Amino acid sequence: MSEQLNKLRTLVTGIKQDDAGEPDFDSDNVGCLRGSIGAWLDFLSWFLKLDEQFECSFVVCVKDYLEKVPDENPSLAFLTAWQRIESVKGFKGNDLKRLDRLKAINSLRNKLAHVPISHRIFRDLYEGLRQEVLSLLTPSTDWQKNV
Repeated sequence: MSEQLNKLRTLVTGIKQDDAGEPDFDSDNVGCLRGSIGAWLDFLSWFLKLDEQFECSFVVCVKDYLEKVPDENPSLAFLTAWQRIESVKGFKGNDLKRLDRLKAINSLRNKLAHVPISHRIFRDLYEGLRQEVLSLLTPSTDWQKNV
């Protein structure tokens, strides 16, 4: 258990414990509290790697949430617009878990940061990303009926 909690601390803060048990403030680890999206995804992935015997109900709920494939939108809502920018690998299909959807958003974010994109594609991306983010943040899709 303490090994898992040490790993969790490293993922959140970026501070590792050295061999003597002292905090290593000079390590190159980037914790999610520093704002790295990749570090946040590593942090969320940590939940999926835990064994079934973990006794924290919060951790179990987060793990279940991240592993679920949404019923309403089984494929990415912005996939068609994204494919107009580049060849998309690894995020196709109707079985994308919520964590995979967050990774897809991050992959698209990286592409948008480095490639000029037509305003027409941005419009389509906006609609799909909005739908995807809202469905990731809300357990119910009743809000979609009023939009």
